[in-house]
Amino acid sequence: MPETPGAGRAVRRRLQLLLYGAAGAVAVLLTVVLALIVVARDDLDLSDRLAAVNDVFAGAALFVALTAGGIALQTYAAATGSPVIKAQVWFGGDPPNRLVLVAEPAPGGLLRSVGVTGQSRLHLRLNNVSEHPAHQITVQVRLDGLYFDREFDATGNEWRVVDATDGRGATVAEWSGAAVLHGHTTRRLPALDLRSIVAYPDAGDPAVRIHVASTGYVRAVPPVPVVLLRADQPGPNADAGRIGPPEWI
Repeated sequence: MPETPGAGRAVRRRLQLLLYGAAGAVAVLLTVVLALIVVARDDLDLSDRLAAVNDVFAGAALFVALTAGGIALQTYAAATGSPVIKAQVWFGGDPPNRLVLVAEPAPGGLLRSVGVTGQSRLHLRLNNVSEHPAHQITVQVRLDGLYFDREFDATGNEWRVVDATDGRGATVAEWSGAAVLHGHTTRRLPALDLRSIVAYPDAGDPAVRIHVASTGYVRAVPPVPVVLLRADQPGPNADAGRIGPPEWI
């Protein structure tokens, strides 16, 4: 079974701690040997031998302090590193990170989503690919070139609309959670209700942008394009000629 990145880092940390321990043991042994050599010398009087032994122990104490400092820094770095969170996003039963929206023409040159099962619900999953936990996670979903039929500050299924354009609809929704996302674990978020999605001809290329933040960490996920398929016009398969998106972005 292949070793996971987290397991590899844990093994390296154990080896480093063993190395520190071995260095400490060698330092103690050398200290004892040097002290015995100094004490056994006949060419030094008692005061000189005591001074030399004191120097040996002072050097050993300095080495032990430096070793302890290295261990403390290693432990602190392992405990306070930043998480790295990646995401998956999909409509209904579609593959992750490949967003296809079936729409029909509406007055004013608009395209409005049709009632295809599942496509009004946007699903997200987070993956902490680091070994460091993520605390107090906040996720924002922003629609580029698309609007959905919710009022500003509306809430539902743990999501809140935090930005909207009057007369068009909502564009940004936010989810916050207090639970910890531990290293090398995933979590699926509640589905975001994107009822009645509308594409305006002057709004630019449609895409979904995801912004993830936690304590001491912020990441803007690369935008995921949204392919608009007109229900009244048969067209090529949305996947034709496309390279599949990565599993996590």
